[in-house]
Amino acid sequence: MKALSVDGKFGPNTKKRMQKWLGVSQDGKIGKNTIKHLQKRVGASQDGKWGPNTTKRLQRFLNGKGAHISVDGKFGPKTIKALQTYLNQYYGLNPQPQPTPTPTPTPSTNAQKIVAMAQACAWPEGTSSSKYKYPNGKPTAAYKEALNKAYPNRSKWSDRPKKGVSCDVFVGTVLRASGVDPKWPRGLDGVRKYAASSLYMYLAQCKSTKNLQPGDVIFYLKKGGGGHIAIYLGNGKIANAHYVGKTYGRIQNFSTLRKPSECKIYNVYRAK
Repeated sequence: MKALSVDGKFGPNTKKRMQKWLGVSQDGKIGKNTIKHLQKRVGASQDGKWGPNTTKRLQRFLNGKGAHISVDGKFGPKTIKALQTYLNQYYGLNPQPQPTPTPTPTPSTNAQKIVAMAQACAWPEGTSSSKYKYPNGKPTAAYKEALNKAYPNRSKWSDRPKKGVSCDVFVGTVLRASGVDPKWPRGLDGVRKYAASSLYMYLAQCKSTKNLQPGDVIFYLKKGGGGHIAIYLGNGKIANAHYVGKTYGRIQNFSTLRKPSECKIYNVYRAK
């Protein structure tokens, strides 16, 4: 008999082991018969319905066996872990040690603001307006509002930046309108010079694209000329300017960007 993984998940193995403990058929299905036997074991009313009262009785039972959980009537991960631990102890089993997962860095508050604003100004690629409900109305209106807030004086700009459909203006709009970096410039050359001394962003040491975090600003200049800038949203998605001139950004797969090896400059800027 293998020890149960103490993972807080009420899966088939845990259910069957509990049924074995209760002396009922081990089919992994928690029906009335299983519940009545559980209720009898923990001293609850034997009505065959697993509600808060049954859970409270179970929690008290487990606390009496060395657990330290709240008696709140909620059959959640903490109660399930306590049950799994007890069942292992009951059968004299020790679970195999689980590898310690690498913690995922929690984005800073400013990084969360960047992601929220970028998502509010962009449209997921391949998603029709009938299926995608925008959090703050249509993206065109939301992006125009953010653009006017970020860059109110654009009368002397060329057509595309004026509409906010160039990559540098999209990122600048997100950073400025979100309040994270009110001085972020436009133009890739301007960004490269400014970002190195920004009071609000810093150059992150990303040795691999796997080190990217939500809210990161990805900047590159190609070896053959030109470049791009976008915002990483997490889960392999970026937000950047809509290339066909639409007045809102576009959310698409990170794979659409250049690889670091193809660039003469590849920097990742992260909010402080």
